[in-house]
Amino acid sequence: MLLKLPPLNALKAFEIAARTGSYVAAANELRVSPAAVSQQVRKLEQYFDKKLFVRYNNRIVLTDAGTTIYTNAAPALQELSDVTRQVLEGSARSRLVVSVLPSLAQDWLAPRLASFCRAMPGIGIETRIEDDPVDFARDGIDLRICYGPFLYPDFKAISLFHDAVVPMCSPNFADEHNLNEANLAQLADEQFLHTSWGSSFASPPNWKDWFANAGIQRSPNISLGHQIGMSSIALEYARLEMGVILGQRQLAANDFRNNGLLLLSEQSLPLSHAYSAVHPHSRSRHSDLQALLEMLTDEAE
Repeated sequence: MLLKLPPLNALKAFEIAARTGSYVAAANELRVSPAAVSQQVRKLEQYFDKKLFVRYNNRIVLTDAGTTIYTNAAPALQELSDVTRQVLEGSARSRLVVSVLPSLAQDWLAPRLASFCRAMPGIGIETRIEDDPVDFARDGIDLRICYGPFLYPDFKAISLFHDAVVPMCSPNFADEHNLNEANLAQLADEQFLHTSWGSSFASPPNWKDWFANAGIQRSPNISLGHQIGMSSIALEYARLEMGVILGQRQLAANDFRNNGLLLLSEQSLPLSHAYSAVHPHSRSRHSDLQALLEMLTDEAE
């Protein structure tokens, strides 16, 4: 059957411009000039006899015709790229690049990626531990695990889990201080650990919030206790018997199972947002990525 195809170089330039929203960004990815990208897009517009972009402030925005072409062309180009890579690399393993927040990397994601790799030995994983925002196109990222999808409005987002904070400490610390839910309010200010997520995110609920929710008038003095800038490090402080934390329940799940940490109360406070998996729309039909997403969502449930 004779294939009727648009000019592929023009289609490639169009896909990148649509994905990045900028001729300049597309030019950087292609290592050509913005004028060259614009020329290729005009060639595609002439081929279809349709206007594919309109300018909006400092961005280019897809028209209805452009959206139709991009929605169908982007996955096809990605599949063609994947097939090309597999043929050129021969028997080399497929590889996924997964970017993750530092706080989720060890306690939540690592065990799940290990299970996935055992089940799918033909797929290699490159894990990048980094803060938001990330550049999917520049850095070749297939999947981002982040706190809320609001930094990536143009990407496909899947909610993974909505965590909550609960009081916890090491069993030895609880024994040493004869600590339980009933006398938690009597603990010295110096024994409370406080988690802050820095300037980029609203911090999780604090001890004042938790005690108020429990109907108790108590507000531990933050300046007297240890302060930690990452949820996973706060868990490690608790394991090392440094005090009591409002730790994230999902991140501490293995500790509860292995008696590494003791849950002091079922009274919990939810975080403001769910953790999400985000990926480019062009990767929606990538079988390896979809297998990983299926496993992550099943595990989260």
